Amino acid sequence: DFDSKSADSPEAAAIGSGGTYPNLFCAGPPFQIDGNFGGIPGIAEMHIQSQFSEIRILPAIPQEWKNGSFKGLKARGGFEVNVDWINKLLEKVAIKSMLGNDCALI
Repeated sequence: DFDSKSADSPEAAAIGSGGTYPNLFCAGPPFQIDGNFGGIPGIAEMHIQSQFSEIRILPAIPQEWKNGSFKGLKARGGFEVNVDWINKLLEKVAIKSMLGNDCALI
C-alpha cells in the first residue's frame, strides 16, 4: 500500500516516488517522455492562453504567485507576449504581432 508509506521510506524508493527534478524533467521510474515534453507547455498555458485571435493573460496563475513576469511566450496567430504583474495585478503587457495580425485581449 504505497499511499500509506512515507515518501522517504525504502518502499517508496523501490517503487519510485515520481515528481520532478530541478530541471523540470520527470523523476520516474519509469521515464515518461510525455511528462518531460508536457510540463513546460502546461506552465505556459497558466500564463497565457490563446485561440484564434484572442489572448487571455494570466488565466490560471496560482494564488502563491503574487508577483512575476515572463518574456517571449508565443501566442497563436503569430504573437509574442511579455507580461509583468505585481500583487496579482497586471503591471505591464507588451504584445508584438510577428505577422501583422490584430488580436483581442480577454
